[in-house]
Amino acid sequence: MQLNILDFGAVPDGCTDATAAVQQAIDLCSAKGGGRVVIPAGTFACDMITLKDNIEFHMEQGSRINSLLKPVPDPNATCEEPSSNPHRWLIGGRKLKNVSITGFGIIDGRAEIHFWNKNDGLEHPLYGQRFWPQLHRPKGMIHFRESSGIVIRDVTLIDPPCYCLWLLGCDICEVSGVRIDADLRGPNDDGIDIDCCSNVRIANCDIICGDDGIALKSDTHELGYDKACENITITNCRIHTTSDGIRLGYEGDGAIRRVTVSNCVIHDTMIGISLMVAISPNDIRGINIYKGPEITDVIFENLIIDAFQTFNFQHPKSPVGCPEPIRGFLDRIFFRNIIAHATRGSFLGGAPESPIRHIEFSGLHMTLTGNMGKDFLQAVPDPYPVWSDLPYSGVPWPFYVRNAKNVILRDSTIVWENAGGFWQPEIVQCENATVTIERVKTVNPPTQSDQPGEVIFPVGRHRGIPYFMPPVGFNENSSLAKLIAVNEANTDEINQIQSNSLATTSRVTASFIYAHPPDYYGLPMLNASVEAWKNVFRRFREMHIDTVIFQAALWRELGECFYRSKHFSDLTCYGVLERMFAAAEEEKMQVFLGGYGSVAGWKKHFSEEALMAELQNHRACFEELCRIGKISGMYFPSETAFEGQRLPEKEQRMRTLYRHFSDMVKSKDADLKILVSPATMHSPEQNAMFKDFWNAVLDSSNIDILLPQDCIGNTCSKLSYMPEQWKAWKEITDAHQIDLWCHLEIFERRGYRPDHNLYPATPERVAAQINQTAPYVSRFCCWEALYFTSDEAGSEGKRLRQFLTQL
Repeated sequence: MQLNILDFGAVPDGCTDATAAVQQAIDLCSAKGGGRVVIPAGTFACDMITLKDNIEFHMEQGSRINSLLKPVPDPNATCEEPSSNPHRWLIGGRKLKNVSITGFGIIDGRAEIHFWNKNDGLEHPLYGQRFWPQLHRPKGMIHFRESSGIVIRDVTLIDPPCYCLWLLGCDICEVSGVRIDADLRGPNDDGIDIDCCSNVRIANCDIICGDDGIALKSDTHELGYDKACENITITNCRIHTTSDGIRLGYEGDGAIRRVTVSNCVIHDTMIGISLMVAISPNDIRGINIYKGPEITDVIFENLIIDAFQTFNFQHPKSPVGCPEPIRGFLDRIFFRNIIAHATRGSFLGGAPESPIRHIEFSGLHMTLTGNMGKDFLQAVPDPYPVWSDLPYSGVPWPFYVRNAKNVILRDSTIVWENAGGFWQPEIVQCENATVTIERVKTVNPPTQSDQPGEVIFPVGRHRGIPYFMPPVGFNENSSLAKLIAVNEANTDEINQIQSNSLATTSRVTASFIYAHPPDYYGLPMLNASVEAWKNVFRRFREMHIDTVIFQAALWRELGECFYRSKHFSDLTCYGVLERMFAAAEEEKMQVFLGGYGSVAGWKKHFSEEALMAELQNHRACFEELCRIGKISGMYFPSETAFEGQRLPEKEQRMRTLYRHFSDMVKSKDADLKILVSPATMHSPEQNAMFKDFWNAVLDSSNIDILLPQDCIGNTCSKLSYMPEQWKAWKEITDAHQIDLWCHLEIFERRGYRPDHNLYPATPERVAAQINQTAPYVSRFCCWEALYFTSDEAGSEGKRLRQFLTQL
């Protein structure tokens, strides 16, 4: 029997609710003994659809189902964070037989409309995750529970509220030719989840998603009884995800066994292959783990993996107070003929009471790239930070093995290519583990330097690209707006200082540019050619500018630096910075890269929690930026406002922050200069307190250059105050052997404007600043020179450019 949903009143306009018509066709077809229900070309809006026995739900070419699902609470939820409802789906059913979803149509979960909060202002610490889920999402867009003879073939699944495809407690299933295209920034939008299922074949699927690409797990507590996840084959799939390419474990206590994974490509992921006995048993999301799964008899072969980390095997510590330890384990896991590229080493970890055992790698060709930090050089955390290791540089050995028996690595090659920093030459670092290495070749291994733990590589540094974030505006009530309010109280005094400035200004030693991405100050960065960059740099040279400072990441509220910004996602490619660096090299321009942390430093009470969050943010930001080659130093514009009073607790935490940042940079490359540009206020009547504050903060900071960003011309203080200000700064920096640079205000705000600074400053004002500060500083920074000296700034910009050229 074949039934067309149009015959039951379905309207293909994408708006009219077709749920009743579709369900009526399914029910009738099932009552007649089964057959095909056809979804013809067109777009149909549907709520929850439940299939019946012996039904083929067939989507013709050009057909599309748009979800009308809304959040519905799960009345049985007991967890503190009920972000999903496992009893809701778009298409699915329970206890069915011989059911299939076929054809070349599209099933759209429309999560972006109904289930994600994109602008909640919260921090989301997972790699890539940018959106936060609303509560009560349907857990599986396509979901079958306790069913048999399930076939999903050829359809395209997009924009799921949570998992794209979730099979729970099913038997004899096929998923083939399925294309999954979920948002890389989405929360928990797994590709294919096989949970407590047996005899499943996954083949020829293309998967793009924001969480696990293919996950095999055994949540027997969700199912309600014990059932193994077993007899699974995965072959000929391509996976791109911001989490794990293929994961076994993580949820539940049931066994996972007899699994083969072959002929797959996993690329641009956080972790290539993850085997997890469990996460914390006390996880607030209601993931119940009491003993942990036994994961056994698994083969991975003929794979290509390009990920931050190739392998990550996890077994958490049993929690304090747990009546008995977690007994799950990994045993008889084999990896054959794998090509891997990674920027950190792999972690294989068991528990003392339940070590991993019989793990064998053969025919592995692993290439390690990137600058390695020393975060885990002295000690790898126990338990290992599963996903929160990203702010750290990671494991500095190809493999770190903890609590393991009979791990074998044979007939393989380990290559260090375009790598630097603290990578270690040993292939494996062991902790309570026995590892056998047979016939393993190393290429370009690092050799020890004179510095403890540091290594020297025979090849150059890795050249990568940071993730750019869009610029941020401030409203007139923000702290920054209040801080930079124009002080024109004594215009006669200002005019007097400026009147003879041009005649008396000496030659500027050097000037600088401070540029925002992208297309913001006169140069279309996204499409600028090498020649366009060279023309800009030549113009800077004419103005005695020999260094550029680029903000490569901005405020923490926009997300961690490793999150992609959708609007500027095209900047996350090699071409943009490669063209800029090529031009800078030819024109002999120095380059500083850096970015903002949070605004925590502006707050009077800088809490310990805020400090830890800030440290994590800077570490993550730095790990991305330090991949860039040919840079002169790191730029750190910290928001550390001195508000006219001593706050010892805040000073201590700011000192920790500065020291941490400088240690990070110097541990990567001792030759990199650290340029810190703090925001702080100075007033003559608080001079002594001001000095004491900064002497405390800069103590043992290892900073090379201080570039105060608020004492610039007439924006934050009177010109008459500048000699006293910069004399105070000079005394502070001399005491700590720090070079002092000065911001020149080459723009005028003319009152605070939400659209930022639009007017070039007069040459007289710039000359006055130079004269007032020259005795105390070694170099000058022309803030936003890319715009304010360009033709777009009009005659005022041209006059300013001529003045700087003549210096």
